[in-house]
Amino acid sequence: MNGSTRPSIHPRHLLSLCPTYPDDFFEDLDRLVDDSPAAVCRVLDAALKGYKPDYDFEGRLKKLLRKLALRQETRNDALRLAERLVRQLPGMVEFYQEITSLQPA
Repeated sequence: MNGSTRPSIHPRHLLSLCPTYPDDFFEDLDRLVDDSPAAVCRVLDAALKGYKPDYDFEGRLKKLLRKLALRQETRNDALRLAERLVRQLPGMVEFYQEITSLQPA
């Protein structure tokens, strides 16, 4: 493969490639927020279209969404993602109310 050819994968399939659990994937994305918040938001959005969480281990997804909601450039997307999860994930109603009251940096 030459240097200009890169394999690609649709972000929706990223969770299926996660070697352990989706929660590890969320934790990995959390580490990337400071460098690439908009990209993390896009990947998370695409991944959540193909994965419907029913449990948030150690609050990793909420932590990631909170971090994105505190950034001006990703706030609206983070709120939209959190709102989408309200009917799926326990505790999201309260979490959504919490992050809508936060002021972005």
